[in-house]
Amino acid sequence: MIRRFFTLLSAVLGPSRRRPRKVPRGMRCVIILSLIGCAIGCTHAEHVARVSVAGRSVDFRGAESVGRMRMLVPGEDDFSMRQYRALWDRGPDLGEQLVVLSARGSGLFGEEYQLRVFDRRGRMLREGIVTTWRGQFPYCLVEINTSCKVLPDDYKGRWILAVGFVDQKRPFDPSGPIDLRGAHAPEDAAAPVDVEPVVWGEDYYGNKFKHGVGMLLDCSEIRSRLAERALSSHIYRSVGTREDDNR
Repeated sequence: MIRRFFTLLSAVLGPSRRRPRKVPRGMRCVIILSLIGCAIGCTHAEHVARVSVAGRSVDFRGAESVGRMRMLVPGEDDFSMRQYRALWDRGPDLGEQLVVLSARGSGLFGEEYQLRVFDRRGRMLREGIVTTWRGQFPYCLVEINTSCKVLPDDYKGRWILAVGFVDQKRPFDPSGPIDLRGAHAPEDAAAPVDVEPVVWGEDYYGNKFKHGVGMLLDCSEIRSRLAERALSSHIYRSVGTREDDNR
């Protein structure tokens, strides 16, 4: 980008063997200022924001690791301080937002993760809690839509954010279809993923939810979809009904 800028600038300022007409000095100033503005704008567009989470700096990037630990932020050796990230695809209007999960430790009903959502300017938009079974790790972002009675009314019948978790002991092949049915997936499923909904902070601390980990196990009518552009072409199987499968 910088090289292209200086190439254009030299074309305006430098000598030319074929110059059919002289460019007025005022016009040359306008062209130069336009090129400078374009360079600044393009550089800003390519800038990758960094956010601060629990005293650690996290780049505005999607999941980069491989295998069942694809969401793991590289460079953290302390297991208890590990962080996980992915880009949540909010559609053409909102674009992608950074989701960072930080381990909170073991709760009464499983492992709790603090989830934070950031925009490209590094501003935190929202935070919540997601609970999973012990021995599982965040694998992907999912959106679910259900009217299951265990959910509060304002979570029903709309697409809400959830996180797909993988069990560290169960066989897992990331190259196979992602099976969002988790515990209901067949034993020979290539990539079984347990899906847990995100409980936003105001609802978590207000005790709006009556259930913790595994609250969707008894819900049969669940529509689901992967919520990352990086996985947009990946084959998956839904949590409940299969009407949203992209097989």
